[in-house]
Amino acid sequence: MKISVGTGNGTKIAAVVEACREVLGEFEVVSTRADSGVSDMPTTDDEMIAGAMNRARDARERTGADLSFGLEGGMVETLHGWFLRGWVAVYDGREYYLGCSPGILVPENIACQVTPHVELGEVMDRVAKRKGVKGAEGAYGILTRNKIDRKAAFKAAVLSALAPIYNEEMYKAVKT
Repeated sequence: MKISVGTGNGTKIAAVVEACREVLGEFEVVSTRADSGVSDMPTTDDEMIAGAMNRARDARERTGADLSFGLEGGMVETLHGWFLRGWVAVYDGREYYLGCSPGILVPENIACQVTPHVELGEVMDRVAKRKGVKGAEGAYGILTRNKIDRKAAFKAAVLSALAPIYNEEMYKAVKT
């Protein structure tokens, strides 16, 4: 089986590979840049889902993989503050399978610095006083003292998206 991941981000690729090792058996993985078609910092679940689906479709078109993965993170405003989460779309050429990461409250002093032109990753680099947080533990890791890092959050989303594939019996339509 050939899988493709629509990103060049090593943390996201590692999340997909680790999740797939647990549930898919043997596979070959390729990564490719894929266009999300959404803003750099999506602020709704629907925008993140659209971005993940666009990336998954674009990755499949570029590679011809059996399964392709699109991952899209963002922040969603709720009555209780801004929450960071990520969405994963898995595309097999016919259907999309979706999964979401856990969400974590982003402190107001950090959330207020995120704008349509300033991503959370840039803000976290300033807060952590170093470069490359987004490609390492991510905001999740900084905010949880690495109890949950970016890879683990996206891995949970990948496993959630793949559930209808690896647990097909539970997802089959029941006819009465």
